[in-house]
Amino acid sequence: MRHTTSFGGSTAWVNGVYQGRVVEPTVSLYDSHERIHIIGAVPSGTEVQVELYQANPVLDFYFVRAETPAGPQKGWVPAPFLQFNPPPA
Repeated sequence: MRHTTSFGGSTAWVNGVYQGRVVEPTVSLYDSHERIHIIGAVPSGTEVQVELYQANPVLDFYFVRAETPAGPQKGWVPAPFLQFNPPPA
């Protein structure tokens, strides 16, 4: 059973690093946890506001929004590609 929880706009950063390797220099944002449609993308390291969290049996997701030079972006990002501590300078 999926459960979506409000996250209240907490600040986080998308991070395309997984297990110490850059696997996604640009992190895709999806229309749902099923990852069928990409609806946006942001560079790794982009600051985002987290609006929702969804626990799933295999992979958890966060719904984020970001203000980018290309305009606002929003969508679901897999939990491994989100961090709540700022990236190293």
